[in-house]
Amino acid sequence: MREQTDSSRTGQNRADQNRADQKRADQKRADQKRADLRQAYARAFEGEAGRLILADISRQGFLRETSFSPDPQRAAFNEGRRSLALYIGRMIEGTMPQRQASRTDQTDRRR
Repeated sequence: MREQTDSSRTGQNRADQNRADQKRADQKRADQKRADLRQAYARAFEGEAGRLILADISRQGFLRETSFSPDPQRAAFNEGRRSLALYIGRMIEGTMPQRQASRTDQTDRRR
């Protein structure tokens, strides 16, 4: 009886280890997909055209002004635009060195 219990524990431990290994592998794939997507966003917004588009997204997405509207449906619509603009900003954050450098330069000029 004891031999059977030890055997079933060993089998359970192996199954637990396999699940943990699978979970780590899944997480690694998800992390790689996220990194690849961030790089794709960065490439899409490179160059002068990318900067113009990002500036427009910033304006249209209410990143530098309030999105408030007395009309609740308009306010919700505006917040949706803002949410998407913020998402795009988060996706390219830290992937475009020239943007970080220019942001630092602008901050220094304001002081």
